[in-house]
Amino acid sequence: MPLSQPPDQADPPLHSEGASTRGVSTRANMERLFRVEYYSPRVREDIESWPVDLLARCDELLDLLEDHGPQLGAPHSKAMGGGLFEIRPRARSGIAWAFYCFCSGRVITVLHAFVKKTQKTPKRELLIARERLRNVKRHG
Repeated sequence: MPLSQPPDQADPPLHSEGASTRGVSTRANMERLFRVEYYSPRVREDIESWPVDLLARCDELLDLLEDHGPQLGAPHSKAMGGGLFEIRPRARSGIAWAFYCFCSGRVITVLHAFVKKTQKTPKRELLIARERLRNVKRHG
């Protein structure tokens, strides 16, 4: 997708998927304080395409987010400023990043996720996440 084109042009608005869609949690019977949603089905599909070990680690971190919300901090979660947060699942196969925000009603929206392939800071990926955050804030 060219950079001159808005990164979200092909993405539909928010897609609601509860934690149960990520797989069976060992704590499935416990009520979570927060609920994970995905910005679009594409974000969820991107995560599900990751290597199994990265996917498992991402699920663990998202479970922690559902349990602790904004109280979850380092080393699991990092604030990026302006309401944007990140988790960085790490496993033998590599490192991935998932950007998210907190929405009203105790909802965590995963805005963008990718597997990091280079040592460089992924500026384009961060721009995509920030644009999606603006869209979420604008449309509630």
